[in-house]
Amino acid sequence: MRDKFLVVAVLLLVGCATTSRINRVSIGMTKQQVIAAMGNPNSSSGEGDSEELDYVLVNNPVVPTSGGTYAVRLTDGKVVWYGQINNRAGHWGPPTQHYTVDVNQN
Repeated sequence: MRDKFLVVAVLLLVGCATTSRINRVSIGMTKQQVIAAMGNPNSSSGEGDSEELDYVLVNNPVVPTSGGTYAVRLTDGKVVWYGQINNRAGHWGPPTQHYTVDVNQN
């Protein structure tokens, strides 16, 4: 019984670490820095000078629906937005709101 409890406790702790990976991202990071912090994305898309990296992260591996989908948006190779996105109509929709930050401050 004790061993079973220990396994569940470890799984819960490991699961909590997965969604916290998004906290390693910051505005202005490069794509290579994001991948080093988050791992390879589940999917990616792009248009023009913008790119989006999508990650499916869970809070608890025992309850796979406990997390969500997170996106990291890059413009000119730098992070301009990151956060959780919504699932609408069976596909990944854009975030409910987002902010663009000018990382080219003089």
